[in-house]
Amino acid sequence: MLYVLRFLFSLFLLPFRLLQKFQTLLVYLALAVVVGIAAGAFLYYSNTVLVSAFNLASSPAEEEEDLKKFRTGREPRRSSRPRRSPAAEGAARRGVDLSSGRRKNALLDRWETDRHRERTGGGAGLLSQIILEEDDDTDDGI
Repeated sequence: MLYVLRFLFSLFLLPFRLLQKFQTLLVYLALAVVVGIAAGAFLYYSNTVLVSAFNLASSPAEEEEDLKKFRTGREPRRSSRPRRSPAAEGAARRGVDLSSGRRKNALLDRWETDRHRERTGGGAGLLSQIILEEDDDTDDGI
């Protein structure tokens, strides 16, 4: 009978032993909760004071209009022309057709490649240039 009572008592104390093992972690988490609640309350009340001090509250009509815009998912259009992506804008400036990826003006393309060849020495980049080796000016003999 004594063993049964001892076993039941140890089962009763098991949650307290676990709490004792994780005491540091639990204190840390409890402190984090308290700091979070305090910071949230401070932000809430400071925001309330600022809104009332500077009269920043929106009228119910504005809120209703914003809600309608949000529900319909549309903003009033600013221009009748549809907006293009930055890539499409750049391609249009360069005269490139995005569907085929080719230039619209073949003569302009030929002229630009000729200009590029003149500037780079007429070859295929680094492969056509001579790589000069430098002489070592030190007298160390190394």
